[in-house]
Amino acid sequence: MEAIIAAVSDENKEWIAKFTPQTLGKFLDAVSLIPGVIEAAHAIPPPIDDQQRYSKVSTIKGLQAENEFEDLCIKALPDNYIIENVAKKSKTGDFVIERVDESTGHGKYKMLVDVKNYKHNVPSKEIEKFYRDIECNQSTDCGMLISYFSRFSGIRSSFKFEEKLINNQKIPILYLQSNDPQIIIESIKFMFCISAIKRQCYNPNAKWECILQQIHNLEDTLDAMSRMRSNLLEFKLNIEKQFLGIMSELTTIEYCMKTQINTITTMLA
Repeated sequence: MEAIIAAVSDENKEWIAKFTPQTLGKFLDAVSLIPGVIEAAHAIPPPIDDQQRYSKVSTIKGLQAENEFEDLCIKALPDNYIIENVAKKSKTGDFVIERVDESTGHGKYKMLVDVKNYKHNVPSKEIEKFYRDIECNQSTDCGMLISYFSRFSGIRSSFKFEEKLINNQKIPILYLQSNDPQIIIESIKFMFCISAIKRQCYNPNAKWECILQQIHNLEDTLDAMSRMRSNLLEFKLNIEKQFLGIMSELTTIEYCMKTQINTITTMLA
């Protein structure tokens, strides 16, 4: 009986709790005589457990993020960028983006992209899976992991660049935590610029090390900007909350004033 009581709505708990198993059985026998009730009961879908529900919601959120990202790239990236949705293929990430060198018309650069739309931190197993996807695509010049809302496990910065040793090559990878369209698009362009510079001038010399140092300085700047933006948003929300509180108090005072005026008017009549 406890399981039945827990499953019904709050407004029905009180009277359902008065049933015994015997009286509940008689009640159901009586209800079954109503035309169409049994057919309607058979049409009720089976309950979805929490794991199934979470999986379904996660899938929907993932597809939503992928669609938003694809639409953004199609609208905002220049014509020499080609985006392909490969989310349904295995070991390819969610998207493959290619850029053709505008000056020569050839010399393609290829980037794998994974888009995450998690409520909680992106787990390290998803990051490792992305590394394996790059490993299976040896023509990849760079990679980009994007999380719309949550941080990546083990990565404190919202803009983190590194070179990951994959297939005996150092592959530039960017971990970006942002849902700002402009930041996403500029980060994509940034990664292709890095790939082009690396292909043209990379060798173990001071020039490349200097470029990497400037990139790390950019990480700090963007991270500081992200923190300031969050603080500004929090400040804005607090102001709006205080404003609504003041308006509510003002409305209450106005109501009291009108009531008092009506009382005085009635007394004078």
